[in-house]
Amino acid sequence: NDNNTDDVPEWLKKDLEDADYIPINALEKSQINRENTSSHLEQKENTIKSLEEALRVIEELKDENFKLKEENSKLKEKLDSLNN
Repeated sequence: NDNNTDDVPEWLKKDLEDADYIPINALEKSQINRENTSSHLEQKENTIKSLEEALRVIEELKDENFKLKEENSKLKEKLDSLNN
């Protein structure tokens, strides 16, 4: 039999497909091929910083929007008083 994959049980094939790392050598499981944990953490921190910045901008825009609405209603009152 030229095709050795037939000797591999289905459950093992599935496990290998789903694995988030591939052992370089079955005896050296500490050698894993996955994203470096520290760079992954750094990515998360950058995402959090970006979200915090976005939230800050949203709050500033809410404040500005509130001020503009107040100004708008004052201008409408002035306009109404001029029209009467």
